[in-house]
Amino acid sequence: MSDHEFEKQVRQKLNNLKLSPTPQAWENIEEKLRERRRRTPLLWLPLLLAAMMAGGYFIVNTEKKDVDKSLAVVQKTQMHQPQNTVAEKKVAVSENNRAVTNPVASNKVVVPPVVKANDKQTLLSVDGREKYTPVIHHQKNSLKQNQRIIDAADNSVRNPPGEVTFPDEKEPAVAEEQLAEQPKTTKAGTLHPLKTVKLSQAPASQQSPTAAMAKPITRKNQGSKWSYAIHAFSGVSAEHVGGIFGFSQPKVEDIAYTADFAATVVNYAPVYKPSVISPGLTFSAGAEVKKDLSKRFSISAGINYTQMNTHSKVGDRINSSNVVNNGVRGYLYVQSYYLLDQNENKEYNNKYHFIELPVTLHTRINNSTSLPVYWDAGFIISRLLSSTSLHFDGTIGVYYKNDRLLNQTQAGVSTGVSIALFNKTAHPLWIGPSVRSNISSVLKKDVSASKHFVTLGLDVKLFLKK
Repeated sequence: MSDHEFEKQVRQKLNNLKLSPTPQAWENIEEKLRERRRRTPLLWLPLLLAAMMAGGYFIVNTEKKDVDKSLAVVQKTQMHQPQNTVAEKKVAVSENNRAVTNPVASNKVVVPPVVKANDKQTLLSVDGREKYTPVIHHQKNSLKQNQRIIDAADNSVRNPPGEVTFPDEKEPAVAEEQLAEQPKTTKAGTLHPLKTVKLSQAPASQQSPTAAMAKPITRKNQGSKWSYAIHAFSGVSAEHVGGIFGFSQPKVEDIAYTADFAATVVNYAPVYKPSVISPGLTFSAGAEVKKDLSKRFSISAGINYTQMNTHSKVGDRINSSNVVNNGVRGYLYVQSYYLLDQNENKEYNNKYHFIELPVTLHTRINNSTSLPVYWDAGFIISRLLSSTSLHFDGTIGVYYKNDRLLNQTQAGVSTGVSIALFNKTAHPLWIGPSVRSNISSVLKKDVSASKHFVTLGLDVKLFLKK
């Protein structure tokens, strides 16, 4: 065997010995690599926590230093501010202290020492203006022991009149009786006696600035006088005939049977009679705003939608044109109408749609805070939006519709009683009976002025803001 063949065989054996990883081995390797990648962020967590702790420690120390600096500034400011005791002291005279005594009570005053110009303090003057006088630092023992009396003539030159000092009541070097005497005229001029001002009689703003700043300002929370409410009403509506005490049964208005029109007709004798108008349901919904005028009176105003209903008996509906008697307005051409049925077995609903502006005065009639009772009195302006009401032509015995005969703007008055439930909560509920009567007539005056709307029902108001 040649060397070349031997080398060839060895290479072939080595190639056969090469092993390739199985797919499972590759998956294990990839999973280990992923675990190492997940472990890498864990190494940074301790460093991150350490950095956060160091930052928090730095922030806390910085805030503490700022607070200490603020306290130091406040204390320093309070040390330089005037104290209350300065205004109450009656300073006795000594060699090292400066004050003015009453020249009338005594011809002798005390010589004060020289005080630095920067050492000043604000005191009250007689006329209320501020003057600056040197601050007097003294001790009580030295005041009582070392006192040198000089003539008033010398002191009048050094201490001009008009300045006011505030001596201490505990050291009666100058008596209040002496201060009340009349001024004395000397060679240097007229000397005025000192005026003693007590701190308790001075205004609070002049006593102690620190006390005025330290005292918190307390304001009584009275709440808002305005409140808003959702209003709802439900009850019965009817047409009333005559005055307040008129109880005649209303009927559908016979437009042809009017005085003005009947005068122009010869031998007019209606043979048809209209049906009776019976009451129906009514409801109202809207919003209002209320303002408290006092503890007893309040006023409210709002806007409501109101629907009033009445009922009448009619016959069949005819969907064809016809000419009807429209009273003083002549004749009217209608597209449909209802017949007069002798049996009157069909009920027709007369609907009246209004938009209203009510104004109500509420008067509290009891003193209870948990369950107050109010008497309501209001005035209402209504505007007719639309209607399905019918009118009657007695000449041919038909019912027809014509909103131009209705009073478009009507006024009314209302009254009632409201009981405030949940009054101590943020959303009180007012509920109570209410009655209303319109001043204006349902129809125009040239048609009929005898019918008026009346309603009776339950009034509910839920306040959204008290």
